[in-house]
Amino acid sequence: MTKPSDLIQFRNASSAPLSDCPDPLAADRAERWHVVYTQAHAEAMARRHLQEQGFKAFLPRFVKNVRHARQVRKVYAPLFPRYLFVAFDPGFRPWRAINCTRGVTCLLTQDGAPAAIASDIVDALLARSGPDEIVRFSDLRPGQQVRVLTGPFAEQVAVLERLSSHERVRVLLDMAHRKIPLDLVQDAVSPL
Repeated sequence: MTKPSDLIQFRNASSAPLSDCPDPLAADRAERWHVVYTQAHAEAMARRHLQEQGFKAFLPRFVKNVRHARQVRKVYAPLFPRYLFVAFDPGFRPWRAINCTRGVTCLLTQDGAPAAIASDIVDALLARSGPDEIVRFSDLRPGQQVRVLTGPFAEQVAVLERLSSHERVRVLLDMAHRKIPLDLVQDAVSPL
């Protein structure tokens, strides 16, 4: 005969959240990166709503100069307009909720299942970005030796003193036993 205390224990166990239940196959499962297609200009909103649902979302962005009315301002633009990445295990996580998320058009699928993207692509983007998700493609670091590529000092080796926010760099060129500062556009130097 079942006691009332047994029913309470059973009911509490069955209403436990899935994250608290042990998964015997958890070692075999791993989160994979998938691609989400968003509504126009809604990438940041879609990422925010996915993160609020507990998904790990990544929106790679870059700094872009926008000119308007003779003014230039820097804005953060998506590296892949209308796309972002989301990581989940399709066998365990209820991934269909992604399609109902605000700002999302659809999760890219193949044969009815979420299409996974090669993790090394997303890992490379993550390695080149900071917590602000701004992807930096330059491998330049202050103190590093660089080669000047253009101009009157082409093919000279210099030391990178600093990176500027206006896509410029300052290098120190060794001439006549003196360090001469030289401001250049970032594309005019390459790391050694």
